[in-house]
Amino acid sequence: MARFTWVELTEPSPEELDAVCHRFGLPRFALDIGLRPHHRTRVEHYGGHTLLVLKPASYLDPDEIIEIRQLAVLFGDEVVVTIGNGHQEPFATIAQELQADAASLELGPLAVVHAILDQLVGGYTDVLDGLDNDVDQIETQVFSPGRGSHAERIYRLKSEVQEFRRAVGPLPDQLDELLAEDRAPESVVAAHHLRDLRAKAVRATEHIDHLDGLLNSALSAHQAQIGIQQNNDMRRISAWVAIVATPTAIAGVYGMNFRHMPELEWRYGYFLVLSVMATICVVLYRLFKRSGWL
Repeated sequence: MARFTWVELTEPSPEELDAVCHRFGLPRFALDIGLRPHHRTRVEHYGGHTLLVLKPASYLDPDEIIEIRQLAVLFGDEVVVTIGNGHQEPFATIAQELQADAASLELGPLAVVHAILDQLVGGYTDVLDGLDNDVDQIETQVFSPGRGSHAERIYRLKSEVQEFRRAVGPLPDQLDELLAEDRAPESVVAAHHLRDLRAKAVRATEHIDHLDGLLNSALSAHQAQIGIQQNNDMRRISAWVAIVATPTAIAGVYGMNFRHMPELEWRYGYFLVLSVMATICVVLYRLFKRSGWL
């Protein structure tokens, strides 16, 4: 069984970093780089040590927010150091599982790296499941008969998906670099594990692209529905304006107070004019109703 040391740090102080570097002979500047905020995952090599900057993610479903954190992993032949910023998933379960798996421990620090990557990709899967549910809800709301504005929610979710893509997108290339590295992996089992993780990461990026496409389609459909609804509203308004304009015009003519007006002296002239107004309004209403404007 390979013997190695795993040091887990969370927002360490400079004194703690100095002590770890002195104890295990680690390059201090590599740990400093791992502590800096990065927008994307990355892998760098420093002599006999490799630095991984990973982006763990979790989905806050009630708020529809993807929480993306940063985790730096520096490992060599006999030591692996993990540095977390903010809230991180606990590694106690990983440590217990590795202690019970002698075959995995033969890989040394790579066993820890593989387990962390496995947990990372599993977290991405959970995020995608949450996004799937919310995108399904959006599609249902957009194509429901009720009226409402969903553009803000779609834009907000698209922004979260784009941020998630920046975190996940580079991971397959970083895993390729680990696979091509001379010192790691050194066994067929390790290489198979990394290839499996790479395949999952690729599927995650493809899934993200698919969700982004669905959101684009939902946004386009929503905007089209708004345009159609506005057009229908304008037709209804125009139809009612035409209906109201007819009696208004007739009343306006009779309101000119000329001496000689049609049926002005007739006893039933008032009722005749009202009947004509009502008849015209009814005819116009039926015509607009038949044409779909009302």
